[in-house]
Amino acid sequence: VVDLEGDGRLEMLARLHTGTGGRPRGLCCYSVDTGELRWSFPTAPNVLDVACVDLDGDRVLDILLSTQAPSNGNTEADGTDDGHTYLFALSGKTTASSSPTNLWRVDLWDFWSQAHLLLDPTNRAIYVWSSYAGVDLSDRAARPHTGEIVRVGYDGSETGRSTIGEYLSGCTLVESNTNRLTQVAAIDHSGLLRVFSHD
Repeated sequence: VVDLEGDGRLEMLARLHTGTGGRPRGLCCYSVDTGELRWSFPTAPNVLDVACVDLDGDRVLDILLSTQAPSNGNTEADGTDDGHTYLFALSGKTTASSSPTNLWRVDLWDFWSQAHLLLDPTNRAIYVWSSYAGVDLSDRAARPHTGEIVRVGYDGSETGRSTIGEYLSGCTLVESNTNRLTQVAAIDHSGLLRVFSHD
């Protein structure tokens, strides 16, 4: 539940998640006051994480969607499919009858990958991480589990990428005690903890 436009009217954002059926998938926005559907944004892959942040400084909250790729053959008119994961940025400026404008999109990983969101508003950065970045599980010897962390700016530009040679179990942001800068802490399936600087 969030006030996207800062007008005192609350909206509820709801994910549409479908398994092998393929549809419907995406994000719906409802008015909390009336329960009416304000808009919907269809996606080919399943929506995994949703976060709201003012990307362009206009005091309206924009919407970030990260996705999960089940690879069921689902496609959308924008050229996306559910064999890949994406990070979508949607404008929070909408009317009651229009879907939000897609500000930008970052194409991330291949089939079966899951893109998780971490927000770093202090540094105007978005981190997206995946346990495995598109791995053919039938051929683990040729393509072993490999996690990745991608840093994206508020304008949608990729500003950093770290590939982990192991399956990632979790990832979070921490603040350094010495210089107050944000660091990324990631733990892999073996229990090894890695800490990455903002740079």
